[in-house]
Amino acid sequence: MSKEPTSFEVVDRGNATVVRFEHLGDSFVGRFEYSVEMDQTRKDGEIERFTQAHFTGADGQAYCIFPGASLERALRRINGGDWVRITYDRDVEIGKPSPLKNYIVERGVA
Repeated sequence: MSKEPTSFEVVDRGNATVVRFEHLGDSFVGRFEYSVEMDQTRKDGEIERFTQAHFTGADGQAYCIFPGASLERALRRINGGDWVRITYDRDVEIGKPSPLKNYIVERGVA
């Protein structure tokens, strides 16, 4: 017979609140947990792949961000458990209808 553990570690908090950066200066602070690649079938039947980055906010709640290329690149340099601050810094015109969002990503230092 096995003994019941004395404590538990959270491995999933269920559905996360999506973080949206809509205005210059918008910022999010949380602990990076992990990124996952997901597939979505479009109406035309094609499958597109996207990344979903998961965080635990300073309030202890689950959050996720759908990072663009620059934010995804920065998060590859962040370890699970690291505290981060992500700030929507500026728009970068790339000749498309919508500009690219530029972020400053900072790792927490104790």
